[in-house]
Amino acid sequence: MKTVLAVAAGLLVLLLAEAAAQAADIVVMSSTGLQAALEALAPKLEKATGDKLAMTIGPGNDLKDKIEGGATFDVTILTPALIDMLIHDGKVVPGSAANIARAGVGVAYKAGGKRPDISTLAALKQTLLEVKSITYATAGQSGTYFIKLIDQMGITDQVKAKSKTLPGGHGVGELVATGQVELAVQSVPDLMAAQGVEVVPFPKDLQNYTVLTGGVAASSKNPQAAMAFLKYLTAPEAVPVLKAKGLALD
Repeated sequence: MKTVLAVAAGLLVLLLAEAAAQAADIVVMSSTGLQAALEALAPKLEKATGDKLAMTIGPGNDLKDKIEGGATFDVTILTPALIDMLIHDGKVVPGSAANIARAGVGVAYKAGGKRPDISTLAALKQTLLEVKSITYATAGQSGTYFIKLIDQMGITDQVKAKSKTLPGGHGVGELVATGQVELAVQSVPDLMAAQGVEVVPFPKDLQNYTVLTGGVAASSKNPQAAMAFLKYLTAPEAVPVLKAKGLALD
């Protein structure tokens, strides 16, 4: 019996050693829309695989520029257009791109406050005119869409006059939570990542989705681990977390 136990213990040590040898450090560069979901999924992935994630989160265009400038990474999650550019430039492996989720646009207001009416274009316009202060991103797909939308409604000057804009958009929800502004407009998952706010998605006829697509770095030292990471993000067990963080999957 002692011999059997000794052999079993030896095998376990070998298996753990092999697992440790196969574990990898995965450098992930992701746009902000997936931040909350990644932070929730990372511990589960690390526990299941032994891999360690190092994440850089930021506006998609900024991350693309860093990658073009030589930043080291294993996986990047951006928009399809940016991923295509990186594939064209030899930075991302052709055929590795995988759509993970979609991020819609919404508004955030302070938790416990009056829910803003944005149920129609007319209601949204009236709400934007009535609020005393507003914040939104001036870059990224959600920011670009909102800027075009207020221009179409003919209220650009009125909105700008009472706005506190952030180029990258990171932190607009916090401005609402701390009472610095009444309303924030950004992608739903970005807004939901802020504590102390409630979020209302734009109605379907006004909605604009940003597709979040992942790709593996052509220079990755751990391409298999990087691809496994992307597969994990699109696996059934990741779906509830993605949805809970405000992302759409259909």
